[in-house]
Amino acid sequence: MEKVKDIIRTCVGFFWVFFATVFFLPVGVITLLMGCIGLKYIARRVMYKAIQYGTKLIVFSIGCKIVIRGHEDVPNKSMPGICFACNHSGIFDIIILFSTLGQPCGFIAKKEILYVPGINIWLLILGGIALDRKNPRTALQTINKCVDRLKHGFAMLIFPEGTRSKGRGLLPFKNGSFKMVTESKAPVVPVAITGSYEVFEKTGLVKSRTVYITYGKPIPTDEIPAEHARQIISDKVRCEIDKMLKEHEVVS
Repeated sequence: MEKVKDIIRTCVGFFWVFFATVFFLPVGVITLLMGCIGLKYIARRVMYKAIQYGTKLIVFSIGCKIVIRGHEDVPNKSMPGICFACNHSGIFDIIILFSTLGQPCGFIAKKEILYVPGINIWLLILGGIALDRKNPRTALQTINKCVDRLKHGFAMLIFPEGTRSKGRGLLPFKNGSFKMVTESKAPVVPVAITGSYEVFEKTGLVKSRTVYITYGKPIPTDEIPAEHARQIISDKVRCEIDKMLKEHEVVS
């Protein structure tokens, strides 16, 4: 009986993912055009609200409960922008995070996502940037775009592990992901998420689970010495995320 419920929940969940993608696609195209004529701020807010409601609808449809802590410490506006650094548990991380972030936010994705129909358009609409790790020259250009966005007050989301952990715990960080932070001097907000892997990937069926998200206090980076700055920031962020994940284990 439980498996039947999971199958139904999976069908419902993917239906709403498809519906949200099709329904909000015209909104995304319109906001992209608005950005091209100089209305980037308004376009960003409109698109964010659409994405926020869409992701909340998906989360609600699959019956997930999200427990959020620490979000009151995250500034809504900052100059330079804010870099959210989160552990990467499962493929539902993006959906769950965008339903809770509280502000427009871009993110970095692997270049391969550009070859996935539909998803590639949403990457651009959400303010995402594709990173080609095998090409240092284009990778540097991508990082420079992120630096520019942060300097102009835009929020960015990174997953320093570089890949999904899939229940293996917190993986080692790739220090290169913090280059945009050291270049822009943007504060970093550590984010810990637990339970998203169990929502779908663990069994291949969507299950109603409680997902815990904790937002840490912003870590200032403007006074950190340039020498070994990426390593210092990486260690600080990883330490905070690890501590928050352990707190999740106590309450879950």
